[in-house]
Amino acid sequence: MTSYYNICKAFIKGEKIEKRWLSRVGKSNGWGYGRGGGLYSAPGTRRMDVIYKDGVSIIRSYELMALAVRQDNGRVIVNADDGPSMMTRKHQRELRGVMQGVEHCLLPFSALRAAGIFVEDVVIVATTPDKEIETWKKCRCEKPWHTESNDYVRVNEDGTHSVRNVQHFLGETLFTTQRHPDRYYVAGLDRNDDPRKRNFYLAWLPAFAAPKSVDEALDLLKPQGLPESGWLRQGEWFFVPKPGLKPVLEGGNVLVKETKITWDKTKPGVPITSADAEEARASAKGLSWGRQRRHRATRMYINGSVYVSGMVRDEEHSPLKLGDGKTWYEVIRNRAVGSWSAGGQVD
Repeated sequence: MTSYYNICKAFIKGEKIEKRWLSRVGKSNGWGYGRGGGLYSAPGTRRMDVIYKDGVSIIRSYELMALAVRQDNGRVIVNADDGPSMMTRKHQRELRGVMQGVEHCLLPFSALRAAGIFVEDVVIVATTPDKEIETWKKCRCEKPWHTESNDYVRVNEDGTHSVRNVQHFLGETLFTTQRHPDRYYVAGLDRNDDPRKRNFYLAWLPAFAAPKSVDEALDLLKPQGLPESGWLRQGEWFFVPKPGLKPVLEGGNVLVKETKITWDKTKPGVPITSADAEEARASAKGLSWGRQRRHRATRMYINGSVYVSGMVRDEEHSPLKLGDGKTWYEVIRNRAVGSWSAGGQVD
């Protein structure tokens, strides 16, 4: 057993960390920012340690990245942000290797910080299990290096072989906080996308909500009056088909076709920033900025409500074709009070 394993095991059990398990970066082994960037680890820094603060214990990597927080009730909140270095990612694997049977959830601490939530205040209501996707990748080696199939290598009929690859994806979490027990949040990877895109969301549910499961929480995010079927979704936006609708440019109605924004030529299209007609008009004229301009449609028609047709593109989500590409769809936003994404990659 490694010292890292012993530290992780003791952290999970709430036991004392023995000094002999702790090691420090040597004088000649420190690594820093430099010209190419990177996380700084000064000589003398503890590689992995546990500190105690405000009634909780925090396990850290190189005294800079919190790997997890253990609450006084034994529940563990694991940081799902990807480690900034190879060694920190190794520490993350060691920690997750001892989590079996322990009540825990995985949440990117960067998303919690963005939402103003203290990780030590998180109260888990419900979770869904983590997922693993198994793939087999054909090896390009000219000569096979294995003669029999096993758990990690598969010999193909043509004499080549494939290597097994298992990718881990975090589950979903419904939680509230000790400071605001009446506020509920749901977090996880967007079910509407390929999990390998790792599109993480953290949504603050409507004020009246008090769900008991993740599925119930996701249902609460759906707009009121949404049809049982036929609608489409990309991120926070829902699209409801309106067959037979034709643009009529009277009374201040607006029709905007696909355009290229001069300050960002790589993102063509009309930005979807609001389901409100007046806000959409301002956005179509280039008066809004920032992350809200991410989702873009081929065409937008503003007539009391906001409608789009064609394709909806976004840098994080898969392209979404709206029906036959000609039918207009009404734009409706989900009911989240607030939403946040992770500051970095999600592990």
